[in-house]
Parts: sequence; structure tokens; C-alpha cells
Amino acid sequence: MEENKGVEYIGMFRKTFVQSALNGEIFDLNEIDEFIEAWHESNSKVPIHEWLGFTSEEYAEFLDNPRKLHYILKRRIK
Repeated sequence: MEENKGVEYIGMFRKTFVQSALNGEIFDLNEIDEFIEAWHESNSKVPIHEWLGFTSEEYAEFLDNPRKLHYILKRRIK
């Protein structure tokens, strides 16, 4: 039963964080923590930057300074 709960929780994240943020579905950028937690709980073989929807360069920039998240996302808007 506990396994099903985990699958349901991870199933909430059909879109990446970046997709959800750019679609206006995320109003607090701190929600990235929930996506990161879901990745840790998933035992996924997908690299975390892909799980979140970042390029490897964007993810490195985010790790270097999480306050740049807004600017990373803003660059994606065309």
C-alpha cells in the first residue's frame, strides 16, 4: 500500500518544474523543492536536471545561486 502512495505522489509531476512554471501553474518558485523531493523518492534513473526540465548548464547555474531561478526561467520566455 505504501508503494502505491509513492507512485500517486510522483504521478502528480507529469510536467517538469520548468514546464509548469512557464505555463503559469507554479506561483511560488520554492515549489521546486517538492519536485526535487519527488525525484529523490522516485529512484529515477533520469538525471535531476532533466527531471526538473533544466539544461545541465541551467541546473549548474541554479545550484551555484538558487536566487537566479527567476532569471533562468525568464530567459526561456520568448
